[in-house]
Amino acid sequence: MKNKIIKIVALTSSIISLILSIVLILLVFVFKEKSPNEIYTQSIESIVEVKASEEEYASYGTGVFIDTEGHFVTNAHVIKRDISGVPTILSSIEVRFSYEDEYRKASLIKHDFDLDLAYLVLDEMEGIQVKPLHINSSKVSSGDTIYAIGNGMNHGLGITKGIVSLPLVNIEYGNAMHSVIQCDIIINNGNSGGPLIDSNGSLIGITSFRLKEVLGNPMYGIAYAIPSNVLLEYIND
Repeated sequence: MKNKIIKIVALTSSIISLILSIVLILLVFVFKEKSPNEIYTQSIESIVEVKASEEEYASYGTGVFIDTEGHFVTNAHVIKRDISGVPTILSSIEVRFSYEDEYRKASLIKHDFDLDLAYLVLDEMEGIQVKPLHINSSKVSSGDTIYAIGNGMNHGLGITKGIVSLPLVNIEYGNAMHSVIQCDIIINNGNSGGPLIDSNGSLIGITSFRLKEVLGNPMYGIAYAIPSNVLLEYIND
């Protein structure tokens, strides 16, 4: 009887150890940070190049889908032109996926120059399936690994890597005060409106602007993004 109890205890301990080992392996797998290639590959179908134009003027940026019905967001400054100091929405707005040569028409639903957000929708979705990014609206922390994907310099959708410098800071830009995420990351003209992504591949912000130094040159290495909770409040308003 005693030997039988010892065998049962040993077997139970072995099963518990096996279960704990499996759980630990799964936890490591689930919480392991994705590589830049994994982030780019899983996100690219959720992001588009944006082109806003009128006559001989064109503005380029990036957009990110937030549902399967073709709704996406970008920065308001991507789709506008200042005429005599007055911001004016450009008449033609088009987008292009990374695998496309031709642009698709899109329509503006609403915009807010102070928030620097624009909410749009594809005019037609024939032949495509839109894959939205998961939106993470929880608080980010200084030092978090982040990625920006965007149409930098209108050369196509590329990825850069950095960290969160400050989770929330108030910055005056474009005659308005913005509560934004400060990032230690390289972005270029054309990244505007693209996603700021965490190490799990979730959307935590919309890349928006850089500051300029006293001579008017862009300050590379410091970028600012609109937090995802501000984005959610705007599109659900």
